[in-house]
Amino acid sequence: MNPYLLTTDIMEAQFGPVHAEVLSQTRRRREVAVKVRRTGQVLEYAVVSFDPAGAAAYPAIDRKIRRGSLMGQTFRDAGVPFLREENPPTKVRLSERLRELFGASEEHGLRIDATILVGLGRLCYARNHETYSPAIKWPGQVR
Repeated sequence: MNPYLLTTDIMEAQFGPVHAEVLSQTRRRREVAVKVRRTGQVLEYAVVSFDPAGAAAYPAIDRKIRRGSLMGQTFRDAGVPFLREENPPTKVRLSERLRELFGASEEHGLRIDATILVGLGRLCYARNHETYSPAIKWPGQVR
C-alpha cells in the first residue's frame, strides 16, 4: 500500500468524512469502529494493540489517538512519518456480529493485519487487526 494513502483516505473518497468511535479501550488495547460522519455507516472494525514504547515516544499524538482521533491521519497531520507493514489482505467470512455492525448482507469482508511504524526510526506504535466492510471498493481491485 502507498504509505501516503491511508485506508481512511480511500473510505473518505467514496463515502465522505469518517471518524473513529472507540468501542472499548485499555492502556494496551482498543476496539474501534470507523464510521461515516453523515450516515453512521460502519466501514471498519479494528482491534488495536498499542506498543508502550511507541506511545511513550509520541505522548501528545498518543493522547489524541486515545481520545478517538484516527491514527494515520493524526500522525500525518503532525508531520510524523507513518508506515503500515501489512500482511497480505485476506477475504474473511464475517461473523453475524460484524455483518450486523456493517449493515451488510454479504458474507465476506476484507481483513488486514498491520504493524504501525512511526518516526524516522520506524518505531512500532501499534499492531492492528482490521476488518473492512464489503461496501468499500479498493483501488485497482487489489483487495
